[in-house]
Amino acid sequence: MLDKLTRKRKSMNTLGTQLYILRKKKRMSMQELAYELGVSKTAVGKWEAGTSKPSAVSLIKICNFYHLNIQQLSKEVKDLPELLY
Repeated sequence: MLDKLTRKRKSMNTLGTQLYILRKKKRMSMQELAYELGVSKTAVGKWEAGTSKPSAVSLIKICNFYHLNIQQLSKEVKDLPELLY
């Protein structure tokens, strides 16, 4: 079950929000996800907050980790196209 903050964020269709929701669904901490992706906890936090965007390499790692393709990840995301061009 999604917590109150997750439900609120779900209505916001940004990459950071989607990354937050995916991480919460796996019941992972930022530190755990950062370890799996080979990045810092700070990087994950900035992605989720929307203050920075993952690189193309990190985006591929994210998709692989969650077993998604880029179309599945971008389905609800309005700011993803700017990352791809």
